[in-house]
Amino acid sequence: MKKYTVNQLRKKINSYFKDRSPVEITFTGLLLHLKISKQCFYNWKEDENKEVRELIEYCQLMIENSYEIMLKNPKAGAGCVFALKNFGWSDKVTVEGGDTAIKVAMTVEDYLRDENISA
Repeated sequence: MKKYTVNQLRKKINSYFKDRSPVEITFTGLLLHLKISKQCFYNWKEDENKEVRELIEYCQLMIENSYEIMLKNPKAGAGCVFALKNFGWSDKVTVEGGDTAIKVAMTVEDYLRDENISA
């Protein structure tokens, strides 16, 4: 990591998240603030320096947290879901039983629409 020292990176990250509401926090917003590419971010996730990796993991969690908070708003729309899926989240259910994992092709939305299921 040549662009910043670990301390410079930490300060730059903190300055991005400080005083921003969840609606203002985005992945590309962070990248623009750090003046780095997506590839650079992903490279830092694999950096040999543990502190750098932890800072980048922290950034990702903060961004995921902002989208998760926005999901509580019924007007949030599919954008938050899309963003979280790009971070590896899934709305598919895997049921494990015995020695075999069974993938169920049902989303949470499908489950909630099913009239035969009582909650």
